[in-house]
Amino acid sequence: MRSCSFSYGFDLTEKPTNTEDNVTSRSRQSHSSISSTSSVSAPSFNQRKHVVKELVKTQADFVLDMKNVLTAFDSVNLKVTESNRYSLLGNLDQLVHVSDAISMEFQKEISGYSDDRLGDACIAQCMSSFKPSINEALKTYILNFSVDASTKNPEIQTYSMLGLKIYKMNVQIY
Repeated sequence: MRSCSFSYGFDLTEKPTNTEDNVTSRSRQSHSSISSTSSVSAPSFNQRKHVVKELVKTQADFVLDMKNVLTAFDSVNLKVTESNRYSLLGNLDQLVHVSDAISMEFQKEISGYSDDRLGDACIAQCMSSFKPSINEALKTYILNFSVDASTKNPEIQTYSMLGLKIYKMNVQIY
């Protein structure tokens, strides 16, 4: 298990920088830096535990949803050019791959903690090694998306409608 440092809230502490005006010299500083082995108030720890659970679940749900999107569009019985497919989906497969790796790292991190100590998990540290790959995948995805190409091209529109229909059937969305 890792040891994390937490900071809970901020304290307005007066730090005079000019003896004539103490009011404008207040600065925001964190009031506690707490090691995971330290005692943390129950409400703060329970909130952190809830956030950790929610982050792990949200990441896993995102990966599952995006895999379902890719599966649905791969199932479309319509010949589309690779260029048109890329115009709609971009590098979603790359984004899913990186997101899945992040999700597995989250699962690995929380597996070392009992449910009552889940607030000690260091989820943010898990993300640090993925920063370059997730930034690149997101940048590529965002920069290559074209609303005009997706909305004005009949082939892409048909492909999009069929893929969405398959997706809804597979995940039983109403």
